[in-house]
This record gives sequence, structure tokens and C-alpha cells, in this order.
Amino acid sequence: MAGKVALITGITGQDGSYLTEFLLSKGYIVHGIIRRSSSFNTGRIDHIYRDRHDTGVKLFLHYGDLCDATNLITIIANVKPDEIYNLGAMSHVKVSFDMPEYTADCDGVGVLRMLDAIRACGLEKTCRFYQASTSELYGKVQEVPQSETTPFYPRSPYAVAKQYAFWILVNYREAYGMHLTNGILFNHESPRRGATFVTRKITIAVSRISQGLDKCLYLGNIDSKRDWGHARDYVKGMWMMLQYDTADDYVLATGKTYTVREFVEKAFAHVGTTIKWVGERGTVDEKGVDASDESRVLVQIDPRYFRPTEVDLLLGDPTKAKKVLGWEAEMSFEELVKDMMTADLAMVKGEAIDPEAAKTIERACRVPGSSWGNFISCTGRMYKMLGYVPRSMKNPRFHNINIDGVGVLRMLDAIRACGLEKTCRFYQASTSELYGKVQEVPQSETTPFYPRSPYAVAKQYAFWILVNYREAYGMHLTNGILFNHESPRRGATFVTRKITIAVSRISQGLDKCLYLGNIDSKRDWGHARDYVKGMWMMLQYDTADDYVLATGKTYTVREFVEKAFAHVGTTIKWVGERGTVDEKGVDASDESRVLVQIDPRYFRPTEVDLLLGDPTKAKKVLGWEAEMSFEELVKDMMTADLAMVKSEAIDPDAPRP
Repeated sequence: MAGKVALITGITGQDGSYLTEFLLSKGYIVHGIIRRSSSFNTGRIDHIYRDRHDTGVKLFLHYGDLCDATNLITIIANVKPDEIYNLGAMSHVKVSFDMPEYTADCDGVGVLRMLDAIRACGLEKTCRFYQASTSELYGKVQEVPQSETTPFYPRSPYAVAKQYAFWILVNYREAYGMHLTNGILFNHESPRRGATFVTRKITIAVSRISQGLDKCLYLGNIDSKRDWGHARDYVKGMWMMLQYDTADDYVLATGKTYTVREFVEKAFAHVGTTIKWVGERGTVDEKGVDASDESRVLVQIDPRYFRPTEVDLLLGDPTKAKKVLGWEAEMSFEELVKDMMTADLAMVKGEAIDPEAAKTIERACRVPGSSWGNFISCTGRMYKMLGYVPRSMKNPRFHNINIDGVGVLRMLDAIRACGLEKTCRFYQASTSELYGKVQEVPQSETTPFYPRSPYAVAKQYAFWILVNYREAYGMHLTNGILFNHESPRRGATFVTRKITIAVSRISQGLDKCLYLGNIDSKRDWGHARDYVKGMWMMLQYDTADDYVLATGKTYTVREFVEKAFAHVGTTIKWVGERGTVDEKGVDASDESRVLVQIDPRYFRPTEVDLLLGDPTKAKKVLGWEAEMSFEELVKDMMTADLAMVKSEAIDPDAPRP
């Protein structure tokens, strides 16, 4: 029987190279996506790559990019993978502050492109997908240790982008029944870790200092704590997640935490040097000196390496992964440092090659099995295998994240670019759809989010990138989490206005029936006029914060329909099995007259059943509260739409001459 086929993005990275080795040992055929570069970046997999003209080749590379949907669809259509491991990302936290939009596009929207590519190729029922999530999601940690149920509080553009990826995956899993898994991996290192990451930066620097090639190691926050494991253990966990028949999300961690300071001490100890810390602890004046010669300064603090918003403590709870999958980390912290130091000492001494070292064209052409000339380029293939433009290329999901999510990032960066970050106050229209699959009732500013639509996931990205910029740059930025607020000016495609227009037309004999989806969903409805006042009040308050605006009362769509018909003198009687497509709303005075029917086309792929806001904070801090009642809201909308239908008023949605 032929082996399974796996597709790996980020195959040339640390995790990608270890995962490739692991899957090949399991008999897989492995395809990897590699970004085009003018220099060779395949150093981590050169030892396992073979020329495709050889016999028995099981590893193939393709040019591609997570920012190119056309390319991803072509590759997936050709490869037809059983499993996809999405490890590719702009993964440097500090750099994400310098490149926030690219980070969002690659790490966030790139995942959406992959998921839509799977659907476009018709593989949603057969292909299993692993998403490399991150412990950076926890950021400003809400509990210790962090598990799958710990609320996220991302503190970098990288983490906010990864949070978008996490929730869009959950959304697709629940909406379309796809086998999609998030692996929330805590820090996992190895000799193949990139040299810009702090652990590898330490082991390379210590190795060079021990050989007299450098004098000092420069670091940022040496007291931040991390849960460090070895990458080889963690890629096995990725694979185990996709073998389990029920897709879910898992934390992989060691359950132990150490400071950067301790990592430095262990690394120097490996070369026989004991570090002594002098100067005021936790300040830029603190230094690490050689305990046998204190005039020899080996470690200094450079504030340029501080993050704008720090993540002080990450400690994972891998209980679920151990219980469900049977996974646990095998290599200890001490063994990890030893492995990395041994490898980097050998590299510095010239006994081994740096896995990140660029390969020359001459070497690539000369060495059998090298990557030169062996890629399948997908440029310009334009759906050769598909023969049509897939849904994902014209899908509003991309519009959602580009406008509702990344659009906010662009606004914030524009404020900074214009030098207005200290004077301009910014209000962001957030939404109660963030709560989705509600975690508590009522929902307040502290309720964990569980978005259930691409719109809500995009809005969540906007919420957290705003919080991130507020904390990182001291900007006056406010999220208003507004529950449903309606008016006669609401767009005609929104359910409340759809109801009031249809009821008005039915009352005038212009229509016969109103068609709806889930009439038992509950919403907290207020009037838009009250809510815009609340927006203004938020920006007048000198301390920026986030606020829920709501009435604190909830009603069903069914009740809205009943109130609307009552306004025109009609009583609705519900017949048929309640909560099914067979239920109908009829005129109580003439039951043969069907006025409301259920159309399953209006059901959402993932429903939001109950939204009920708690406006306590807005009332206490701002003095805001909703003034118009539910009954008054329905009356206002019905009065306006009846007038419009009777041609006594102009539709506010109608184009002006």
C-alpha cells in the first residue's frame, strides 16, 4: 500500500526539517513548500534531500508562498495531500512590530488561504490539517499554567496574527466539519533553531566567546520565563494530533519554566565558565561577569532588545495531550542546552556546518541530492488542474480580514506615521459577534471571546491589534463592543430591517410572506442613536479602555417578528414543529394565510444563539445607558418603513439622484 502524502509549509525551518525526517521514517511521501530566494535556504534538509531523477525519491519541493492563494491552490490540487502541516510563518516576535502588516498577511490570512484552498480542491473531507499555533497567544497570562482553556491575551502583532489563524481554523472546523487542529506549542528549540532566536543567539555567542572569537553577549529581558523543550519531541506531537480521528486543539509543553538568565548560566557552564551577576538586578546596569575574573564582562543588557510589550511568563499544561494522545516531552532542559551547545561549539570550531549557512550555486550544482534545479515552479499555472476560478478567490472572507482586521492595523500605523500617536484618539467599532459561542451570560468586557464567523474572527484581530498598540505605544485607542443596535437607517439585508420592510409590504398587499432562518436566536437590541453617543463618550474619557454597550435585555427574532406584525394589527400564531423548517407563522385570524416561513438557506454555518450584554462598566465609568426600549425600537422602525412603503418617505438605502 502506498504511503500517506504530507505537505509541509515551512519545511526548511527547524520544525519542518525534523518533521520531514520523522514522516519519511514513517513511510510518507513528503512535499514541501519553499519560498523563492536568490540564495539557497535548504541547509536544514540538504542531508535528506535526493535528486528527483533518482529512484525511490519521497521528498519533493515546490516554490510557493502563504501570501499567494493561486499558488497554494495549484500545489494542493497537484499534490492531493492526506495531511498538511502549516509550519510556515513570519515567526520572529520582535520583528513583527516592525512588519505588522506582512505578519498579519502571512501568519493570519495565510491560514485562511490554505483552508479555502483545501475546500476549492474538494479535499475538505479527506485532508487533515495541522496549524502551528503558539504560546505567545497567552501573552499577558491570565492564569498559570496555561492550558487549552486559558483565555488569550496576545501582546505582539505576531501573536495577534496567530490568534486570527487559531480562530479562523476553529470556525472552519465547526462550520464545515473539516479535520483541523491547532497545536499550541510552547517554546521548542534545537541546534537547528534560527540564529536570531534568543536560545540559539546565546549558544552561538557563548561558543564564539569560548573560542576567543567574541567578547560579550548582548540580551534584552533576561528574567522572562519560558517553558523550553526540544523540537524533535514536539514534531512527533504534531503528527500524533493528526492521527487522532477527532480534530481538537492541544497544548504541547514540558510543564517546567526557566528564565533566560538560567539558560545563559547553563550555556556558559558547558564551556567551563561560571557567570556572576553584578549591578542592580533587572536593570540595564546589570552585567554577567566571569566569576573567576570579574573584570571580564561576558553578558550585557541592551534595551534595544526589549519588546514594546513584554511576555514575562509562559508555562504550559500538557495534561490533555498526555491523556488523549499519549504525548509527553522527553528531553530535559539541561539536555536541550547541552545538545545546542555541543552542536554550536562544533560549528564554531569548524567541525560542523551551520544549518542556516547559504549554499553557493557551485556547491548546489556539485553536490548530489542538492536542491538546485529540482523545484516545481507554480508561477503562472492558473488552476491548470482545476479549470475554474475557485470560490476562495472571490470570497468575502478575504474582504473581511483585509477591511475589518488588517484595515485597522493600517489606520493605527497611519496615525503613527503622521506623528499623531500622542494627540489623536481612536475609536474602533468592535462587535458582540466576538462572543459567538458564548462562554458566560451576560457577556462583559472580561468574557472570553469565541468568534463563529470570518467576520467575527477578523473583528477579533482588530480588537487585539488595537490593545497591542495601546499597550506598546501608549496611544489613546478604544474598542467599543457594541451589541446589536438598529434603526430605520439599518441596511435592508440585516434581519431586523428585513423584517420591518417585509411586514410593511405584506400589510400593504405588496408581498405575501416573510422568509427567515433561525428565529429562536436571541439578541440584545438597542437603538443606534443611543450607541453613537456612547462612542463619543468613550473618546472623551482621558484613559483609553474597552467598553460593552448593550441594553442588558435579550429578545428572540421570533419576538421581533411578533412585535412588527402587531404594529400593523396582525397577530402571529406559530404552527408546525417548533424550531424546525416545518414551523410557520400564520395570521391568527385566518390560519390559511401563511405570513412567515423558515428557509434553511438563511441558517449560518455556525450559529450564534444568544447575545446578552452587560453594560455595567459603561454606565459606571462613562455614565452611558441605553434609553430606547425594545418596543420603542420596533415601533420606530415599523413607522419609518410603513411610511416608505406607502411612498410617504424615501428609502434611506435608495440611491440619490
